[in-house]
Amino acid sequence: MSTYGAMPEQPNEYDNIQEEYDRFQLEPKRRITAKERIKEQFKLNALVAEFIGTFSLTLTLGLVVPQIQANGRNIKMPILPLSVVMVLSTNIEMFRDISGSHFNPAVTFGNLLRGSIGLVNSFFYVVAQLLGGTAGVAVADRIIRRTFNYNYDFFVVLPNSNAPTSVILGGEFIFSFLLVLGMLYVTSHKESENRNSLVGISVASVVGAGIFAVGGVTGACFNPAVATGSAIVNTLYHVKSVIDWNPMSALFYYWIGPMAGGFVAAIVYFIIAPSEFKRFYQEWHPIKLLL
Repeated sequence: MSTYGAMPEQPNEYDNIQEEYDRFQLEPKRRITAKERIKEQFKLNALVAEFIGTFSLTLTLGLVVPQIQANGRNIKMPILPLSVVMVLSTNIEMFRDISGSHFNPAVTFGNLLRGSIGLVNSFFYVVAQLLGGTAGVAVADRIIRRTFNYNYDFFVVLPNSNAPTSVILGGEFIFSFLLVLGMLYVTSHKESENRNSLVGISVASVVGAGIFAVGGVTGACFNPAVATGSAIVNTLYHVKSVIDWNPMSALFYYWIGPMAGGFVAAIVYFIIAPSEFKRFYQEWHPIKLLL
């Protein structure tokens, strides 16, 4: 018979972990206040990126378009879509890891429906885009008017007067849909995380193709921030116009068409990549209520 008693039970290294977990589960969870949620979502660096990206886009358009018009050339000549593709692709590559490179309320709306951006943050994004768009057009306006003694409204974003409303909205919708769908995939899809430098060019090329395709029909805006910036500046500095027009009259087309395109793009992305929605699922996810 052994003279030794039973061996003392060795402590289990996982006991403390389990106790901590049980205590955490029993503790009441503190409700996050609205102020804390807003502070959490407010990202100044992302808003600055959105402002700069939209500013540089509208600045480029505001400088290129009047020079084409002043020279009596066709506005659909390659210099316009090429300049848009170059500045947009550069901005996408530069800011995609900071803000997601939206630069467009329609893209922000698509990301909101997808769940990759919060409601409060999306509001700040749109404000930054509108401010950047307006500032870019205003700076271009001063440069063009002081350099070329330009006395007409410049960078006029208007559809063809002979095009019916359904055609204008349809053209804006189609290319905005393609733009937002492409942005949803290449900027955040898990299979495109190891993406290369062609991402910016591939997305920006959709805008360039849209300018070639429907520029003479819809005005090829695809971006409410660009249209709003043009309308505000031309309203404030309205001198005289070669045509009878109201700077605010076309905003209906350039908000409804692109935003509808962003909405449908989010639905289509949900259908073709449902796992991506699970990845970014949040407390409020409106797309799940629709399908």
